[in-house]
Amino acid sequence: MSYSFGVYGPVTKETVDSLVKIGVDAVFTEPKKEFVKNAKEAGLKVYACIWVFKTPNDNVQFGVENVYGEKVFWAGSGCPNNPKIREYSIQRVKEAVNLDVTGLVLDGVRFPSLGGGLSAFLTCFCEKCQRKSKEFGLNLTHIKDHLKSFNLHNLPDFSKFLTGLLHSNIQELKDWLTFRCKSITEYVLDVKSMVKEVDSKVEVGAALFTPSLALLVGQNYGELCRILDFIQPMVYHRGDGLACINYELGRFVEECFKNEEEQIEALKILHQTLTFESFTLPLKINDLIRLGFPLETVEKEFLKAKSSMVEGWSKLTPILFIADLDTDGIREVIKIARELKPDGTVYFAYNENLEKAFLG
Repeated sequence: MSYSFGVYGPVTKETVDSLVKIGVDAVFTEPKKEFVKNAKEAGLKVYACIWVFKTPNDNVQFGVENVYGEKVFWAGSGCPNNPKIREYSIQRVKEAVNLDVTGLVLDGVRFPSLGGGLSAFLTCFCEKCQRKSKEFGLNLTHIKDHLKSFNLHNLPDFSKFLTGLLHSNIQELKDWLTFRCKSITEYVLDVKSMVKEVDSKVEVGAALFTPSLALLVGQNYGELCRILDFIQPMVYHRGDGLACINYELGRFVEECFKNEEEQIEALKILHQTLTFESFTLPLKINDLIRLGFPLETVEKEFLKAKSSMVEGWSKLTPILFIADLDTDGIREVIKIARELKPDGTVYFAYNENLEKAFLG
């Protein structure tokens, strides 16, 4: 891996000078000729970010099928096991490689998450996934029936479901996550093999969910680190979108429970199950979304990522969230990043306060 300090965002002529000033050596951006040109002219390495399971059109048949038999899209994506979606993904990866980039970041390389809602999260049981599960020696029909047995609007069932998922003490739930992980690992291996055939110099990495939530979406750090050149844990302690820890947990609880008292109890269960109970956390949904988790969460999640990976394989370069932070807030994030001493650090996303935070 050839970068140590990267930033996500559009690489315009206006931003390039600022990035070079603060010592950035790599940018992570859309696979656009203009962005690649701007980055290279400034002496920056450029990594093309590909949202991998984007659907080729808006035909709902490309969607994931939930336990209720409905097919739905999630974040503009469909079923990771749909052959046509995989073909479309490989085609876009090849196009990015041909832009003469330093490397690729596989983004959205997962199944739907908690924050996407129950109708998307409780998936996928389509015909393609049924066939794939048999290849893996798993019974997806049995898993589906077991998932349907939980009433996630009931606190005892909610607690049992989460404990079974996160502590692997219910076999059917363990098998469900195993199926998700095997599907994603297989896809990543196919992409890596293809890229190496096209251009062996191009690095391949992935932006993964924070370790505490990664298995839920089919991302196994221990498996993926053996394939990828670098792994970027999205240790987003705050934010109002998918992959941000506070948003993922808050929106999931909000959908399961409408009563505020039940929401508070459900968040307590989640925090305890995820071993976040040592932090002082907001227990009202709106506060959790607005304020996020404490910055100490970044250290906890980084260390968990490090312990989940096999030493000597891929590099670990966490993505730190600075999108809505002021100068002082960014400086706090910079401080903790330096204390962690990762293989490299990446910031999401370019912020007009970034230069002042580093140089002011």
